Amino acid sequence: MNETDDLSKDLPIISIIIVAYNTKEETLSCIQSIQDKIDIKETPYEVIVSDNGSTDGGPDAVRERFPWVEVMENNANIGFGKANNRAAANAAGDVLFFLNPDTLVVNDIGGMADYIRQHRKVGALNPLIVDAKGGFKDSFDNYKISSYLAFKLINLSFPWPFFRLWGKRHQRNILTMEVFGTERFYGCAFLMRKDTFAEIGHFDENLFMYYEEEDVSFRLKRRGYTCCIYPKSMVIHVGLKTDRGESGHPFTDRDQRMWASERHLLKKHFPHTWAIRYLLDIGITIRASVRLVLKRLSGKGEAGNFNDIICNCTRRIRLAFSVLTRKMQ
Repeated sequence: MNETDDLSKDLPIISIIIVAYNTKEETLSCIQSIQDKIDIKETPYEVIVSDNGSTDGGPDAVRERFPWVEVMENNANIGFGKANNRAAANAAGDVLFFLNPDTLVVNDIGGMADYIRQHRKVGALNPLIVDAKGGFKDSFDNYKISSYLAFKLINLSFPWPFFRLWGKRHQRNILTMEVFGTERFYGCAFLMRKDTFAEIGHFDENLFMYYEEEDVSFRLKRRGYTCCIYPKSMVIHVGLKTDRGESGHPFTDRDQRMWASERHLLKKHFPHTWAIRYLLDIGITIRASVRLVLKRLSGKGEAGNFNDIICNCTRRIRLAFSVLTRKMQ
């Protein structure tokens, strides 16, 4: 009998929450890594899979291979935040470990759980997050809330110098294996105390997908909490092979969701900066349109209703310009 079969006999210290949507193989690999790398005797835990209406047989496959895992079927794609909130409401642990299905746990996270329980001012705690090749330069961002809008404007064209600068600084911190702070945590794998999660109001369910970590980071910072990295624990973020979307145009579907989430985030946290928000909307739309055209011309894009996509982007730019002009009059 697997040790995790007796999980219900212990009070979980950590509730590991995985939101899945047509990621059967990734989810199975993720749970297997949890079972292999986290010592259930040293670090009691439970795993909750909140499934957003998968059609790939994922829920049944999880139940068959890992009968000790709790599977919640939402019967529809209700979004990342809402699916996490539902699972967190049923969690028995005093520490929540939010984990993407496209991640692999490398070593035990008991030390992380002890750290966040003992350090009450730490609101969110990341393990060291690396890609499949062991790289981490793009994992942690250090822009402050006060400079977020300026960063977003610059990032439209010149993102990489910032990431390289932060990557070098984080590499020095990681070599010491000491816990260090960051302005924004990375959302694919992080710990948070359950009482802190309730205090900040859980995930904002108006963010269907993307920008959840920015929103939660802002709310944590404004309540006096910090975000930190715990380098002694490591998680591999393989990266989803499926940013699929439902219309057959994965690039456009993904960007539509990102645009909607970013507009909500900016309006929520920067309500009086409408001019910058609309300029960002215009810039993001133009950049996405150019990338789509280049992708199509290079033969890498999908044929489909390409003209309709470009027309839609053009309408979005015109609408943003018209609203911006009206507000300035």
